[in-house]
This record gives sequence, C-alpha cells and structure tokens, in this order.
Amino acid sequence: MKMILLQCITCATLWYSFQHILLTPLKDSSVEMAHMDPTDIIVIPYTLERLSFYVSVVVIVFLALSIKTWYKNPGISILNIVLQILYAAFILFGIFVLCGADPTRHIFHTILSALYVAALAWLTPISNKTTKSNFSVQLSQRLQLQTDILASYRLYGTVLGIIPLQILNILDWGAQVQRWPLPLLIGSTYGWIVGTLVGIIQTQLRTIRQKN
Repeated sequence: MKMILLQCITCATLWYSFQHILLTPLKDSSVEMAHMDPTDIIVIPYTLERLSFYVSVVVIVFLALSIKTWYKNPGISILNIVLQILYAAFILFGIFVLCGADPTRHIFHTILSALYVAALAWLTPISNKTTKSNFSVQLSQRLQLQTDILASYRLYGTVLGIIPLQILNILDWGAQVQRWPLPLLIGSTYGWIVGTLVGIIQTQLRTIRQKN
C-alpha cells in the first residue's frame, strides 16, 4: 500500500509541476502573441530557459529516486545508470529527427526533449531480482512485460503517449501547445502518468492472482 501511495504521489507531483512550470505561462504568451498569424506562432519554440529548468529538475529527481533502489543491485552502478540514460536520449534524438524534427533548428530544445523522454521511460528501477545491467537486456525485459510490470507500462505509456500528440505539429491552429517541443512533452508526460496508473493496477491484479 505504501508503494502504491508513493507512485500516486509521484504522478500527481509530475502532473502539477508540468502544468505550473510549462503550461501555465502559456497564458501570458498567448496574450502577447494574439496579434500574430497562427503560422508564425507555431514556429516559435518554447522558452529555452524555462524548458531547461523543468527538464533538469525532473531528470535530477528521477535519477535520485532510481539510484536509491538500483544501488541495491550489485550489477548496476550509478555511472551505468547515467550512461544508459544518455544512450537512450541519443537514440530518441535520432528518432525525433527521423520523424521530422529539424536537426539544424532548435537543436537544444530537441536534445532536452530526448533527455526528458529518456528519463521518463527509463529511470524506473527494473527490479532487485536481476543483476543484469546491459541496456539491451533491460529493454527486452520491459518490452516483454518481464520482471517489472510497472517499468514496462511506464515505457509503453511514455512512447505511445507521444504518437497521437504529434498531430499538433501539422495543424495550423496557432495554439501555444503547438510550439516545439511541447507536443512531445505533453504526450510523454501524460502517457507516463497513464502508464504508471495502469501498471499499478496490473501489478495488484497479478499479486491477487498469485495469492489465489
């Protein structure tokens, strides 16, 4: 019960910080850009300073929470965790570019987005049951819903949450949430939260079935 409460608090905290640090200031931006053409609005990226602050806070907090559990595993070091996150971010950056992100414009926004999504998708302890520290082994376990159901659903939720939100990149609404890289951040954040909640439910159902 304590673990469920902790996970719910984490979801609520992430949602609250995302809303108030990134989305709430868009109201002021909307007023300032009211005279602009919708096409001009969506090509203006989100404020880099605020984006950097938010991503830094989330990555540091998630890293600290993960290290506390992963440190009990003799097969995984702190350096290994950091390297895995950077590796995942590098892969995601390449995927974002292949999906349409311009590597020559707003590159720091794209790098921060890749780091943020990597932190959400990866900075969840796989389990104390395994001593495997290899990136590909852990990825295989999560994709196959092995070892840690919660980590797997968070990975799926983060990735799948991004896909439908990409429609914001092609619509000509002139909405503030269309500014790069907000579609990526919104989709991954809400996807992570939904994935966490679904993972909690599935974990509890598995526990009940095992007891019966």
